[in-house]
Amino acid sequence: GPMPLLNTDVDIIDWHGTRGGRSEEELVAELVAELRARFAGDDEPIGVLTHHLVHDAAAWNFLSALFAMTARHPAVLWSSAAALLKL
Repeated sequence: GPMPLLNTDVDIIDWHGTRGGRSEEELVAELVAELRARFAGDDEPIGVLTHHLVHDAAAWNFLSALFAMTARHPAVLWSSAAALLKL
């Protein structure tokens, strides 16, 4: 069959600038745009692309804050790639 595809929507690393974590403001704006798309009917999961080997303090801090803020939110479900691809 076809190769499974899992898209990512928000990349937390600034590859063209600092090569570190992107600003919290940019990342939150992208997440809000993705949430609006989901509210408008897009039913794809929101993919957050991380690169743990190149994370700096900004990247880790953003992810820590994001996980803390969303961990117990009833509308949020964190899933592994394997679960989303039903592997």
